[in-house]
Amino acid sequence: MKIIAKNTGPIANNTYLIYDENKNCVIIDAPFECLNAFKTIIEEEGLKHPEYILITHTHFDHIGGLADLKRHYKNSNICVHKDDIFRLSQSKVNISGMTIPIEVVSADTILNGGESIKCGSMNFDVIHTPGHSPGCICFYNKKEKIIFVGDTLFNLGIGRTDLEGGDYDNLISSIKKELWILPDDTLVYCGHGNDTKIGYEKNNNPFLNLSMD
Repeated sequence: MKIIAKNTGPIANNTYLIYDENKNCVIIDAPFECLNAFKTIIEEEGLKHPEYILITHTHFDHIGGLADLKRHYKNSNICVHKDDIFRLSQSKVNISGMTIPIEVVSADTILNGGESIKCGSMNFDVIHTPGHSPGCICFYNKKEKIIFVGDTLFNLGIGRTDLEGGDYDNLISSIKKELWILPDDTLVYCGHGNDTKIGYEKNNNPFLNLSMD
């Protein structure tokens, strides 16, 4: 498995292209400009068109490039949690007094959490981690000990909970119940900023390391 991370869009989002030895690939999160970030790589590496576009949550900065991706890769399967799907039908979002247009797009697969998504030799377990938004999900590959967490957990931080549907207590509970049970050496790929590891966050994250129950 190979992981290519790119940082795109006005809020510096991480987006990920993951592919296996047989050129099967998925994209995780679709911020603005993500198509341009990956199109040449997909062509040069001879990859198949992305089988899945996996969305950790539907805040505008994580789906701003989703319609472009789907238009270019028509057979890609957009996967979104049921509790976050409503934002895909919103044509604009207001942030700090600015109106940002978002192209409406439909999900192909509605997730509940607990599913397993298989693409070639790759497998991703869907873990529901509400708190940053009601439909936040993480994508975990047990074999490789890697997890893509969106904005649930950051390097020495956590996702904000002051946006619509955010809930601080739910977020802390999600991290402790769903992420802390993973092996300490699990590599965590975040929606913004640097990657980290589960064990490091357990011991050092100022939002979480005071109470481990």
